[in-house]
Amino acid sequence: MPQGRLIYRQRLITRITHWVWAVCLFFLMRTGLQIFNAHPLLHIGLESGFKYDNAILAIETRQNGLELQGITRIFGVEFDTTGVLGASNGEARALPAALTIPSNRSLATGRVIHFFFAWVLVVTLAI
Repeated sequence: MPQGRLIYRQRLITRITHWVWAVCLFFLMRTGLQIFNAHPLLHIGLESGFKYDNAILAIETRQNGLELQGITRIFGVEFDTTGVLGASNGEARALPAALTIPSNRSLATGRVIHFFFAWVLVVTLAI
């Protein structure tokens, strides 16, 4: 490789803000999955509730004898997703603990972390 002067293509502030964005998006994704764990249904239409069955995605758990069975329903078609979605390690959760921040079921903590990093992202975008 030819030796020469090192030229930075981006300023330091640009590189720093991009790394901050990457960290923020990582935490926003993982805490967003924790928030989704609290109510793992995605509805279509203007109305939703207990008497409506208009979920396009549902991750549920059913008792099958002595063990839990994970069921994922997409547009009304059901798939057995035990061990991945719905039920993993004998626990009823939409998504495994390894994918969420925090890993335990704490909606309040997930929301606090989520909104913190959302504000960090907004401030960084303003810079």
